[in-house]
Amino acid sequence: MLFEKSGNRLYILLVVVLVITVGGILLKYSGNEGNDVGVGIPALDTTGINRIEMIPKGGSLVVFEKTGEDWVITLPGGTGKKVVADGTKISSMIFTLSELKVINLVSRKKDDFAGFGLDTGATSLKLFSKGESEFELLIGKSEMLSPQEMGTYVKMVSADEVYLVSGFLDMSFNSDLTLYRQTKLTFDGSESWQEINFSGVENISLKRAVTDWLVENKKVDSAKINDYLKQLTTLEVRNFADDIDPAKLGKPKSQLRVKTVSGREFEISAYFNETDTLITSSLGRGNIYRSSKEEPLYFKIFPGLKRLE
Repeated sequence: MLFEKSGNRLYILLVVVLVITVGGILLKYSGNEGNDVGVGIPALDTTGINRIEMIPKGGSLVVFEKTGEDWVITLPGGTGKKVVADGTKISSMIFTLSELKVINLVSRKKDDFAGFGLDTGATSLKLFSKGESEFELLIGKSEMLSPQEMGTYVKMVSADEVYLVSGFLDMSFNSDLTLYRQTKLTFDGSESWQEINFSGVENISLKRAVTDWLVENKKVDSAKINDYLKQLTTLEVRNFADDIDPAKLGKPKSQLRVKTVSGREFEISAYFNETDTLITSSLGRGNIYRSSKEEPLYFKIFPGLKRLE
C-alpha cells in the first residue's frame, strides 16, 4: 500500500509539472497581446502566383513575372530591361513566404512600427495571382534571438499586427538583385550531354561515344575533357553588363552549342569589344555577362582543341 500511494503521488506530481510546462510554452508563444497569433498572416496559396512586386529597403521597384515556364525580372532604374531569372530562386522566395513561422505577436500600435523597421524603411512585397493581389507583406528589422536563431518583424499591409517570425528574411529579400538572376550559363548533368559544337574562332565538333569524347573519331584526353565539363557545369557568373543593349551585340565571335541525349539544348555566345568579352547564354535570355581581364571567362568556355587533346 505504501508503494502504491507513493506511486500515485509521483504520478500526480508529474502531471502537475507537465501542465505547468505546457502552459508556460503556450504563454510564451501566445504573444503579449492575446493568443490570436497567426491571425494576421493568412495562408498563401503558392500554386497560382505569377507576379511579384518588391521594393527592397531603400531601393526601387523590382518586378518578377512568370512568362511561360520562365520567371522574368524587370530591372529597376526605369529602363524596362527584362532578364530571365533563376526559377528555383524565385520558387524558394515564394516558399519562404508561405512557410513563415510566427514566434510572437509583439504589437498592434502604429506608433511602434518605426521601432520594428516597419515604417518607410521596410521591404514591401506584393504577390499576385491572375492579376489579383493575393499577399501583401512588409518586412522590417531582424534580430538575433539566440546563437542558433534569427527573427524578423513583419506585418501585413492591411493590418496593424506586428509579428516576430523565425528566420533572417533580409538574406532572401534585401540581398543584391544578383540573388534572383540567372547566374549559371549551363545546366547540370553533363553525363547526358551527347554533342558539343564550337564555332567561330575555332570549329570543333565533340561527340560522346559511351564514356569517351571524340573529335573526328579521335579520342580526346579523358582527364582534360572531364575537368572541362566539371568546370563548365559549375560555372556561375555574377558580373552583369546591364549597360549593354543585347540588340547591339552584333554577330558572335565564338559559339558553343550543347545537345543532350533527350534533345535538350543550350547555346553560349561570346562577343568581343575593345575592353572585354561579353557572354550570353540561351538559358538566361536578356542577361549579358562581362568577361574582363580580371575575370577571364572566355577560355573556361572555349578552351580550344589543343587544351583537350
